[in-house]
Amino acid sequence: MLMLVAETTEDGIKPLTDVQRIPRLGKGIGSSNVISKDSIQKAAEILNEYKLISNSYGSQYIKAVATSFLRDASNKNEFINEIYKRTGIGVELLNGDDESRWTYIGGVYDKIQSSGKITLIDIGGGSTEITTAYITGIKLSELTTIKPCGISLNIGSVRLKEKYFNQGNMKNSVQESIEMIRTMLNNVKFDLSGSMLVGVAGTITTLAAIKSGLEKFNPHIIDGTEISYNEITALIDMLSDIEYIKSINHRDYMQGRSDIILPGSLILGEFMNFFGFDRIRVSTKGLRYGIMLREMLTHSSV
Repeated sequence: MLMLVAETTEDGIKPLTDVQRIPRLGKGIGSSNVISKDSIQKAAEILNEYKLISNSYGSQYIKAVATSFLRDASNKNEFINEIYKRTGIGVELLNGDDESRWTYIGGVYDKIQSSGKITLIDIGGGSTEITTAYITGIKLSELTTIKPCGISLNIGSVRLKEKYFNQGNMKNSVQESIEMIRTMLNNVKFDLSGSMLVGVAGTITTLAAIKSGLEKFNPHIIDGTEISYNEITALIDMLSDIEYIKSINHRDYMQGRSDIILPGSLILGEFMNFFGFDRIRVSTKGLRYGIMLREMLTHSSV
């Protein structure tokens, strides 16, 4: 669960604070399709914490959105109702197209240097969004009207972990995951050739932090970092070693992520290999920035 508190300006967004918590709300969704009572309680606690932080900055407006973990849940209405009852915050459930679109806009809006094609990959816990568009201008009002071509695939770091990484045989887990990833990537029917690749979300920012040798996550260092395909494959080899995972587990950005970073990395590596990308540019932004831009341009009071 990520929170952005920002001021909106004529030039876009001025971030005041960016906060992250990793409650694993989608845990078990792949097998049961039910969000647990414990997960609902965790979500409410975090949103109440976020509400206090937001109010401390004098925020005039709070918006919450949810993605694939809630779309997949059979008790989604119960979740939304309980969250509102416990926090007073309404949750907007995004469909796959809107999630892809606003993640794309939030991820690339400050990475555009000239006209050209940009593909964005967002590896989440329950799904992976792949979106591409040809950008012809950098004005925010123009950018937020584009309708990129995208798809939401039901592969994510938590989903793969729960399906394949509980059997105790790392080699088999990796191979079975790769087979599933490649099968799912065949569903991408639009052309990604000739585009710059940008990546958002925890798997990719964590890989950038590991590559950079950081002990603590620093978005100012991570944002804009480039990682080559060869570096990704080297990182996957390292993350397949349990002893190596233990050696970096104390780093703050590994908290709640040590058992899902390898599955997420496999998705990224297979995607880059499948479509022939030799490098990826990291963005620490994404959906929350896209939603901020949407709200800024659609609410005169914001």
